[in-house]
Amino acid sequence: MQSRLTGFGYKAPSFKELFPEASEKNERNILRTEINELIPMVQLLFSRAGISTTLAYTSKEHQGFNDSFVPQYNEKETTIDVLSNYFNVSSRSEFEYREPLIDAIDRGIGYFGELKKIELKSMFQSA
Repeated sequence: MQSRLTGFGYKAPSFKELFPEASEKNERNILRTEINELIPMVQLLFSRAGISTTLAYTSKEHQGFNDSFVPQYNEKETTIDVLSNYFNVSSRSEFEYREPLIDAIDRGIGYFGELKKIELKSMFQSA
């Protein structure tokens, strides 16, 4: 299996190398399945690192009109986990829903990247 070198020095195999039997028709389903299988592990690692993956927001529910025909709304507070709802959040067009997802992933990459550097330094210092 040949890999290509990315900007981070990590050799990442291509999709075709990982799933040679995949067709263009089922590529999206395969990716979705693979991501869904990784989400619980990522949630656990983020939790242990103290990285929040929750998004709290307020939405308005239309409740009808008052006597002056002014629309009436009830505010509803909702909290979701952006990783558990990865496909719902990432498909939303509003950036306010995507931003916490992107932020959590970015902080996770930074956190574990820093751990890797520390581990690498300690490996050479102990030698």
